[in-house]
Amino acid sequence: MNLDNERFGIMAVTYEGREKTSALPMLPKKVRKRDGRLQDFDPEKITRGIFRAAQDVGGTDRRLAELITREVLEKLPREEVVDSKTIGDIVEKVLIERGHARTAKAYILYRKHREELHRLRSTSLEVERLVDEYIGRIDWRVNENANVPVSMSGLEHHVAGVVISNYTLSRVYPLEVADAHVDGDYHIHDLYRGITGYCAGWSLPKLLQEGFNGVPHRVSSNPPRHLDTALLQMVNFIGTLSNEWAGAMAFNSVDTLLAPFVRRDGLTYREVKQAIQTFVFNLNVTTRFGGQTPFTNITLDLTIPEDLADKPAIVGGEPWEPY
Repeated sequence: MNLDNERFGIMAVTYEGREKTSALPMLPKKVRKRDGRLQDFDPEKITRGIFRAAQDVGGTDRRLAELITREVLEKLPREEVVDSKTIGDIVEKVLIERGHARTAKAYILYRKHREELHRLRSTSLEVERLVDEYIGRIDWRVNENANVPVSMSGLEHHVAGVVISNYTLSRVYPLEVADAHVDGDYHIHDLYRGITGYCAGWSLPKLLQEGFNGVPHRVSSNPPRHLDTALLQMVNFIGTLSNEWAGAMAFNSVDTLLAPFVRRDGLTYREVKQAIQTFVFNLNVTTRFGGQTPFTNITLDLTIPEDLADKPAIVGGEPWEPY
């Protein structure tokens, strides 16, 4: 390390009326930056930072910046490696103690600006890494869910999922739970959906009675009057709601509740079969986030359930008594 002895070695100076003649203690050899990199320790960088802040508020005396640097050096930890944050904190403290409040404020603002640039740079590098690891299928999370294909939609889902996963670990789970997951003691599956509900069962009678609506400024549908319309509304309902939940969307008593539509329209076996085939196909189109098919759960009845036995059939949103 090459230091200018006149400025940073043995010097006799008068600072605020007091004379100081002494040799500096052992100085650090390295500085640890915020990203973990090590750089050679250079006192001149401290002086430049102080003088830059002084110039921002009208200062012109570089010699004073060198004197403040010396006092900062005297207060540094006696270690071979020192954090850049520690150096900055000491500079602020010395400036304030010496009555240079305006320079201290300018220095603090400069540090905040540097920190923001570092965060932006780190974020940019992190995003680049996420994209590269997804495209190369290096990140194990690419294959965590077999229902998510490699695609542009899958890439967007992957990158956003990492952000939400980190948020969930830091803001939802207790520290000990988050640490255990990070350390590999156990694995929290689908962490990227950690701030949503898991599975949900929905009321098919309500959908048949009210139609698919209720959200302002969105396309809405009146109650269905025919089997194919009812099935398509179920597809739209499940496809829409599955984007807001982590797991399966479920309808119960599907055959019991749809049977009146078959009876009313006098549909043949072939027509019913064709309608159900269309339903199954449309239900498995990749309409969910990440290019997934919706995770669905359709329950059929062997006999009419007790909770529906004394209720009228619903067709077109109204009771249909003949059935």
